[in-house]
Amino acid sequence: MKTALLLTAIASTLLLSGCNNDQWHGFVYTDRYDLSNYAYVGNYETLKECRIEVVLKMKASNRLRGGDYECGFNCKRDKNGKMAPICESSSR
Repeated sequence: MKTALLLTAIASTLLLSGCNNDQWHGFVYTDRYDLSNYAYVGNYETLKECRIEVVLKMKASNRLRGGDYECGFNCKRDKNGKMAPICESSSR
């Protein structure tokens, strides 16, 4: 009985831990006036982590002038399955 109860508790914990999918997603735009041309940088647990990574990506690709970035919260994929800047909220 104790074993079954323990296994149920472990399984419930594992299932519930996967329910929190809130993430920040980083996007870099090569031209700040053309937001249709973007690169997906990655997903992050915090806005601060996202900002650090997208700025590093912009520096590495010489996009600090003319380019732009966005960190979006809980973004969705487009019809082709590519991560897109369609998000619950966004921040710079």
